[in-house]
Amino acid sequence: MDLLTISQLGKTLVALVFVCALAIVVLRWLAPRILAARGDESVVKRGSRTLRVVERLALDRETQLVLVSREGSGEILLAIGKHGVTTITVYDSERVPHSSEFSASQLELKKVQGGG
Repeated sequence: MDLLTISQLGKTLVALVFVCALAIVVLRWLAPRILAARGDESVVKRGSRTLRVVERLALDRETQLVLVSREGSGEILLAIGKHGVTTITVYDSERVPHSSEFSASQLELKKVQGGG
Protein backbone atom coordinates (compact mmCIF):
# COMPACT_ATOMS: atom_id res chain seq x y z
CA MET A 1 0.00 0.00 0.00
CA ASP A 2 1.28 3.36 -0.87
CA LEU A 3 0.92 6.54 1.17
CA LEU A 4 -1.92 7.88 -1.01
CA THR A 5 -4.08 4.80 -0.38
CA ILE A 6 -3.52 5.00 3.39
CA SER A 7 -4.45 8.70 3.34
CA GLN A 8 -7.67 8.00 1.43
CA LEU A 9 -8.52 5.15 3.81
CA GLY A 10 -7.98 7.45 6.79
CA LYS A 11 -10.23 10.14 5.32
CA THR A 12 -12.92 7.56 4.60
CA LEU A 13 -12.72 6.22 8.14
CA VAL A 14 -12.99 9.73 9.63
CA ALA A 15 -16.01 10.47 7.42
CA LEU A 16 -17.66 7.20 8.46
CA VAL A 17 -17.19 7.95 12.17
CA PHE A 18 -18.57 11.47 11.63
CA VAL A 19 -21.66 10.20 9.79
CA CYS A 20 -22.35 7.56 12.47
CA ALA A 21 -22.01 10.12 15.29
CA LEU A 22 -24.26 12.54 13.43
CA ALA A 23 -26.87 9.80 12.90
CA ILE A 24 -26.88 8.95 16.61
CA VAL A 25 -27.31 12.60 17.63
CA VAL A 26 -30.08 13.23 15.11
CA LEU A 27 -31.98 10.06 16.03
CA ARG A 28 -31.76 10.77 19.77
CA TRP A 29 -33.18 14.23 19.12
CA LEU A 30 -35.62 13.29 16.38
CA ALA A 31 -37.09 9.99 17.61
CA PRO A 32 -39.02 11.42 20.61
CA ARG A 33 -40.48 14.14 18.41
CA ILE A 34 -41.60 11.65 15.76
CA LEU A 35 -43.25 9.46 18.40
CA ALA A 36 -44.98 12.47 19.95
CA ALA A 37 -46.22 13.68 16.56
CA ARG A 38 -47.47 10.20 15.76
CA GLY A 39 -49.49 10.14 18.97
CA ASP A 40 -47.53 7.36 20.71
CA GLU A 41 -47.79 8.52 24.29
CA SER A 42 -47.15 5.20 25.98
CA VAL A 43 -43.53 6.08 26.88
CA VAL A 44 -42.19 9.42 28.06
CA LYS A 45 -38.50 9.86 28.76
CA ARG A 46 -37.04 12.97 30.34
CA GLY A 47 -33.37 12.77 31.22
CA SER A 48 -32.80 9.63 33.24
CA ARG A 49 -36.51 9.23 34.18
CA THR A 50 -38.86 7.09 32.11
CA LEU A 51 -42.64 6.81 32.48
CA ARG A 52 -44.57 4.12 30.62
CA VAL A 53 -48.33 3.60 30.39
CA VAL A 54 -48.84 -0.05 31.32
CA GLU A 55 -52.61 -0.25 30.95
CA ARG A 56 -55.69 1.92 30.48
CA LEU A 57 -59.24 1.13 31.52
CA ALA A 58 -62.15 3.32 30.43
CA LEU A 59 -64.79 3.60 33.15
CA ASP A 60 -67.07 5.75 31.02
CA ARG A 61 -66.75 8.23 28.16
CA GLU A 62 -65.01 10.84 30.31
CA THR A 63 -63.18 8.81 32.96
CA GLN A 64 -60.38 6.30 32.71
CA LEU A 65 -57.90 4.60 35.00
CA VAL A 66 -54.28 4.58 33.90
CA LEU A 67 -51.51 2.44 35.39
CA VAL A 68 -48.17 4.21 34.89
CA SER A 69 -44.81 2.53 35.49
CA ARG A 70 -41.99 4.65 36.88
CA GLU A 71 -38.78 2.94 35.82
CA GLY A 72 -37.23 1.40 38.93
CA SER A 73 -39.63 3.13 41.31
CA GLY A 74 -42.88 1.16 41.04
CA GLU A 75 -46.20 2.16 39.56
CA ILE A 76 -48.91 4.79 40.01
CA LEU A 77 -52.65 4.23 39.47
CA LEU A 78 -54.26 7.44 38.18
CA ALA A 79 -57.85 8.42 37.52
CA ILE A 80 -58.20 10.79 34.58
CA GLY A 81 -61.46 12.61 34.01
CA LYS A 82 -62.99 15.91 32.99
CA HIS A 83 -61.96 17.46 36.32
CA GLY A 84 -58.29 16.52 35.99
CA VAL A 85 -55.93 13.80 37.16
CA THR A 86 -56.20 12.14 40.59
CA THR A 87 -53.66 9.77 42.12
CA ILE A 88 -55.49 6.68 43.35
CA THR A 89 -52.49 4.87 44.81
CA VAL A 90 -48.73 4.55 44.48
CA TYR A 91 -47.07 1.14 44.47
CA ASP A 92 -43.39 0.96 45.31
CA SER A 93 -41.17 -1.38 43.36
CA GLU A 94 -41.45 -4.07 46.05
CA ARG A 95 -45.26 -4.38 45.90
CA VAL A 96 -46.57 -3.88 42.39
CA PRO A 97 -49.88 -5.74 41.94
CA HIS A 98 -50.40 -8.08 39.03
CA SER A 99 -52.96 -6.80 36.52
CA SER A 100 -55.21 -9.78 37.32
CA GLU A 101 -55.75 -8.24 40.79
CA PHE A 102 -57.78 -5.50 39.11
CA SER A 103 -61.05 -6.42 37.52
CA ALA A 104 -63.44 -4.01 35.88
CA SER A 105 -66.11 -4.73 38.51
CA GLN A 106 -63.71 -3.92 41.37
CA LEU A 107 -62.71 -0.66 39.74
CA GLU A 108 -66.31 0.25 38.96
CA LEU A 109 -67.27 -0.50 42.59
CA LYS A 110 -64.48 1.77 43.83
CA LYS A 111 -65.76 4.55 41.55
CA VAL A 112 -69.36 4.16 42.75
CA GLN A 113 -68.21 4.24 46.40
CA GLY A 114 -66.48 7.55 45.75
CA GLY A 115 -62.92 6.28 45.59
CA GLY A 116 -62.02 7.99 42.36
